[in-house]
Amino acid sequence: LLRNRNEHFETKLREMVDAVHDNQRLNSSLQRLAINLFLNEGLDDIIATVIEELRDELATDFISIRLLTDDKSLVEQQPERYILKGDEVLACFSKLIEEKRIQCGRLTDQQASLLFPGDLDGLGSGAVISIADVDSFGLLGLGSKDDQHYHPGMGTEFLQQLSDLVSAAIKPHLAS
Repeated sequence: LLRNRNEHFETKLREMVDAVHDNQRLNSSLQRLAINLFLNEGLDDIIATVIEELRDELATDFISIRLLTDDKSLVEQQPERYILKGDEVLACFSKLIEEKRIQCGRLTDQQASLLFPGDLDGLGSGAVISIADVDSFGLLGLGSKDDQHYHPGMGTEFLQQLSDLVSAAIKPHLAS
């Protein structure tokens, strides 16, 4: 009986140590991202830096940054980056955009095709983060091949901090 309890506590301790290491890795990533964002001068550089950090340092399988705009020419020039404000395709994200929330778990087919059009077959789960200050001005989509990587019951503190950082970096580069 004591041996079983000891094994149980050793397992719990290993899980807690792993969680601490994972949190340290996430904090280091946010700090590195913040420093690198300070060094960028334009919107394209900021987006590339965010994608690089998420893909290379955090092993995120799929990443999408979609910015809302009133400028039809931007949508025509870069349809993978821009969506017209009020476009009906945004209806599947309306609550998230209005309430500036984070959504984790399985994405609907419409959500997945808007964020990850070329990666639908490999997408298992996702997180969608509002890029916002007072108003939402974009979406950051993170996708995983693992069905359980992003799930509704997961903590979202890191994702909220990521949203705040990305929002602050992007906002000054958007046309009013």
